[in-house]
Amino acid sequence: MSAPFWIASDISVRKSFQSCSSCGCKTTSRRGYCIAFLGCRVSFWGDIAGNMVRALQRLNGARCVLYVGKLGSLRAEHVPNHWLATGCQSVVRNKLLTWANPLELHLKHCSSVAYGVHYTLGSVLDETKDWLEAVEKQYDFAHPEIGHMAEASLKGGTEFGYLHIISDNLARKYIHDLSNERLNHVFQDRKRLVSEIHKLSASVVPLKSSTSNTSSDERESSYQEVSFTISGYHS
Repeated sequence: MSAPFWIASDISVRKSFQSCSSCGCKTTSRRGYCIAFLGCRVSFWGDIAGNMVRALQRLNGARCVLYVGKLGSLRAEHVPNHWLATGCQSVVRNKLLTWANPLELHLKHCSSVAYGVHYTLGSVLDETKDWLEAVEKQYDFAHPEIGHMAEASLKGGTEFGYLHIISDNLARKYIHDLSNERLNHVFQDRKRLVSEIHKLSASVVPLKSSTSNTSSDERESSYQEVSFTISGYHS
């Protein structure tokens, strides 16, 4: 797998990042490749996400983009905030896209990761009861951006993968959903999943080894220099 850009939406950017009003970026190197962690303070919606990939391709020569965020599940058994979701297929404008997900090799032994076919909506406002009845037996996840990013990656020759927290279930009503996601119980569940994402980031893009002069705290967090924060929560 080529050295990636890690993108996390709707996060709080660490002070160590080079940042502007809407995003922050921190880079490191591995075997001569540049690895960038890009955190977005705001939520980007729909096909804007595809434009972000195209910008990274054109301006930075990105060869791989890995996207972290949250999505809704169409499978009734997926309890919100207890699962991570990934896959290699998405429906965009009624067309099924298939790509090679570079994360799959690293995720095959993760019991908390669900695999499935994703449906790219134009907006969360399209998540109606009629829409759900029409698609829930065919697809597993729903989200407005993943398919657009995959489409831009395929056209631009960039590897693409996603790993999202299942934050809501559209097929079954659970006690926790997007209406109460700031409760402490939800925060603790997501903190555990974010920790899994951090560990995965270390296995996919391990950073240079810490020197003997580096403190133990710095060594412990050496692979966690991106603070993946979901819905404004720090990890």
